[in-house]
Amino acid sequence: MELRNLHTFLVAAELKNFTKAGQKLGYTQSTITAQIQQLEKELGMPLFDRINHTIELTHYGESLLALAKDMENLETEIKSLNRDPKSTVGNLKIAVLESIVSGKFLKVCSKFHDIYPKIQLVVTTGSSSELVQKIIVNDVDLILTLSDASASENVQEIYSVEVPLVFITNKKNSLCAEENITLDKLTVQNLVLTESISIYYMKLMSLFHKNGLFPSPSIQLKSTHAIIEYVKFNDCISFVPYYCVSDEIKKGTISALHVNTQPLFIKINCLVNRKKWRSPQLKKIIELMENGHWLIV
Repeated sequence: MELRNLHTFLVAAELKNFTKAGQKLGYTQSTITAQIQQLEKELGMPLFDRINHTIELTHYGESLLALAKDMENLETEIKSLNRDPKSTVGNLKIAVLESIVSGKFLKVCSKFHDIYPKIQLVVTTGSSSELVQKIIVNDVDLILTLSDASASENVQEIYSVEVPLVFITNKKNSLCAEENITLDKLTVQNLVLTESISIYYMKLMSLFHKNGLFPSPSIQLKSTHAIIEYVKFNDCISFVPYYCVSDEIKKGTISALHVNTQPLFIKINCLVNRKKWRSPQLKKIIELMENGHWLIV
C-alpha cells in the first residue's frame, strides 16, 4: 500500500471532489481516480460513493479515515526525527478566538518563525464551539478557546489561564479622571459591546442586573478588534479582555476605567487532540506560549 495513495484519499475525503483534490495535489483528475481505485482494489472495499458527480465516504471509507490520518502523522513523525528546525518543512495549524489575534500573539508567531522558518504557520479564527469541532475532527493542531476539555474525550487540555476583563473608553472621556466609578455612571454612557451570545456580554449584563441596572448597548459588534478601534475615536464605553488592549493602554491610546466592582475573568484554554502526535514544532509553539502567561501580562 502506497502512502501517496492514502494521502490522496485524505485530500479527496476533505474536499469531496476528485478534480479539486487533483488541483490541490498537482495531479490530473484521472490520476486521482486511478490512485483511489488502486487503494480500493488493495483493500477490497469501496471508499467513496460516486453519485451525480459528487463523492461521499462509504462506511468503510469513514472507518479508514481516522487510521489514514494516524499513518500520515506517523510518517511526519519519522521524517522529523533528528531534523534541524531550520530545515524542517511542513505546516502547523492553529485556530484561536478572534480577540486573541493581537500584538502579543503575533510576537509568539514571529518567534516561532525564527526557529522554524520553513514551517507554514496557518492561523484561523472562529467561535469557541467552532474551534472545538476543528480540534475534534483533527482539522487543526491546537486551539485557544473559551471551551474546556470536557467537550470531547478526544480533547486534551495543555493549559488554562484566567484573564481579566476590563472597562475601556476613549482617553478624552471625563470618567478617565475618576476613581471608584459606580456602575450606574456607566449606564448613561454609550455602550459598545460584543454580540449577545458573547461571554463578555453575558458576564457584564449579569453584573448590571445583579445591581438592578438594565442598560442597552448603543452598538454591538462581533469583532473585538473593531470595538477597540471604535472606542479609540468615539465617546463610549466597552468591556473586553485585558489582553486585547494592554498594549493600547500602555501607549495611552485607550484608557482603562477604575470601576468600583469585583473583578471579572474569563478562562482561555489551550487544547489539542488527545490522539494526535505532538510534533517538535507543535511542542515549540506550546512552549513559546508560556502556559498562557503572555495573555495576562
